[in-house]
Amino acid sequence: KKIDIMARFDKVIRQEALRRDLEDKYMTLFQIYGRLLSNKNGNDIKTLFSKYSPSPPIARNMTKVAGSIHWSRQLLRTITDPMMAFKNSPHGLKIFARREGGGGRDAKRTVRVFNDLAEQLIKFEILFYEDWKKAASEAKKKLWTPLIAS
Repeated sequence: KKIDIMARFDKVIRQEALRRDLEDKYMTLFQIYGRLLSNKNGNDIKTLFSKYSPSPPIARNMTKVAGSIHWSRQLLRTITDPMMAFKNSPHGLKIFARREGGGGRDAKRTVRVFNDLAEQLIKFEILFYEDWKKAASEAKKKLWTPLIAS
């Protein structure tokens, strides 16, 4: 939401000093986003995925497969929506590459962590789906076996 608000400001700001200040705010938000993905404290999405992937939290009204896929998609949406907002912002991710100091390296690291985490989440979803397909196929075969042998 903060990124959307800043995009609105970007359309009306014409002064160079204010534009630089807005770029600094984008950079700050991107750093916060990077810490949300992965940090040393252990309260990040990467740690959350590692901790709960063997047994994901599932809503009461869902099966294990549907609940696991829903959980992984929810995490994927949590990391993807802000990244797409940064990507589609008027500045894009270009401002991070231009920054002096470690800003460019931090931005590249954040993008790399995002890509790795998104890949893990998609593989997690595919794994559960493939297992479910295999189990459904086996169940279908068993439904066609005769109940009474002649």
